[in-house]
Amino acid sequence: MSGSGDIDPRLLKAAVEATGAAILITTAELDEPGPRIEYANSAFVRLTGYHLTEIIGRSPRFLQGPRTERAELDRARASLEAGDAFQGETLNYRKDGSTYMVEWLITPVREADGRVTHWVSAQRDVTDRRAFEDRQAMMVRELHHRVKNTLATVQAVLNATMRSAVSLPEFGRAFTGRIASLARTHALITEDQAQVASFEGLLRAELDPYNENDRITLRGPDLRASFRTRGAGRHGVARAHHQRPPSRGLGASGRPGLSDVDGGGSHRCRVAGLNLERA
Repeated sequence: MSGSGDIDPRLLKAAVEATGAAILITTAELDEPGPRIEYANSAFVRLTGYHLTEIIGRSPRFLQGPRTERAELDRARASLEAGDAFQGETLNYRKDGSTYMVEWLITPVREADGRVTHWVSAQRDVTDRRAFEDRQAMMVRELHHRVKNTLATVQAVLNATMRSAVSLPEFGRAFTGRIASLARTHALITEDQAQVASFEGLLRAELDPYNENDRITLRGPDLRASFRTRGAGRHGVARAHHQRPPSRGLGASGRPGLSDVDGGGSHRCRVAGLNLERA
């Protein structure tokens, strides 16, 4: 190393080879066939699966494929044409055809007169991070969906209670009991990791607030309810006996009940996302 602050190129190359980021150096042309790769470090070889001899002299565009995002490529092109650095993400393809999400940081190398002569691209595989972010986004959407369903169910309970209650104290007792029944139903579903619960247990938990003077009776085969539709089971049972017309054949009297029971003695029915089968 000299006193002027210049660094031996061998040291720079050693540093680039030692870094975990995939590094490319290309020529500056952007028009077809595009910039040519003049240097790729070992990390880039490992990332893409190509041998160095298959990389040098080619355009980095050979890593793109059908699912590479065109809009992101256009955004990169616009930045590079303006002579600016660019940072972004897109989908690339390895030699074996597998895909990975790559994060680019592309920086121009300029002559003293400002002319761009090369691009230096530092790349990272962010597939795992993107998958995590996608899962987080899906969980937020799921939470939003479930909260909307819960609020709709509470609204249905409120409306039904207001129609039937004749005094404020009676309304308070009935509404509290019905909300508690929803909580018991939720517990029955979530306590089983397979999300399979006794249909009789679900109905008793839901209908208990309406069972004044034992006015409701349940009879039928031992069925298990499987909640395979997102969030449908708990809310479906609740909305069914608050909103649907009287059922045929389930033996629940005095309140609106479940419907859509298949005939022929099959003991199978589907109600608001529930799959019912004989135990």
